Amino acid sequence: MQKFFFIIIIALLFSTNTYAGWFDKKIKVSKCYDTSAFSSYKQLKKENGNHLWEWEINPEEKTAILTFHSGKRLYIRKHEIIMQTDKYIVVTDNETPDTKFDLKRERVITEHSKEMAKILSLTDPTTTLQCDFS
Repeated sequence: MQKFFFIIIIALLFSTNTYAGWFDKKIKVSKCYDTSAFSSYKQLKKENGNHLWEWEINPEEKTAILTFHSGKRLYIRKHEIIMQTDKYIVVTDNETPDTKFDLKRERVITEHSKEMAKILSLTDPTTTLQCDFS
């Protein structure tokens, strides 16, 4: 009887969405910091408090979602992937300069507006950020 219930539970797990996300090929980019100004993400966070600037890249859907926090406001911006290789992904929102992701070195290469550079605590608007890619 116990084996029967065990089989039923396993079947239910695999027939529902409880395992959604386990096999996604999304790339999450977080904990980014400017290596010319900070030695680590921990130092950035210590000196500038809470810091939210993250990406979720979905190569299958050719999209990238940028999430960042500016003061009291949360922004979510959708970008499209315009170029993709094994080593790089380039995205655009057709309003701001393209953002390049170096997948092997886990770096984000981008040119920010002066306002965004200030929000991100960057010393130079054109910068390379070291990040965690997962």
